[in-house]
Amino acid sequence: MPKYVNSFDNRKIDILFFEKYTDLNRRKQAIQLINLFNNSSKKIEKIEYGNYTKDKMVELANNSKFIVYFSFLDIGGIDLKEIQNHGVFAFSHQKDIVIRKKNKLFYS
Repeated sequence: MPKYVNSFDNRKIDILFFEKYTDLNRRKQAIQLINLFNNSSKKIEKIEYGNYTKDKMVELANNSKFIVYFSFLDIGGIDLKEIQNHGVFAFSHQKDIVIRKKNKLFYS
């Protein structure tokens, strides 16, 4: 568990965009999505799996409201769980974690 969790209202980063391409390289799609986010008034920070320190991940997690976990075929990544421990709400669309119920989709 984290030693300190920043208040949601005090967080300056609206969306933490976490890229992980260990299984499928979807960088082109990530660029398209980032461009859509950049056209909004939201503050976006990008982080890529394996290219950060633990301290940097904690700093970003403690200052982010939401995370878009842009990964494919990766279930229950520890990095996502650690970031969620700081109170960051996650959006992820992965085939294995989508629940279908009467034509509705629910995302983790």
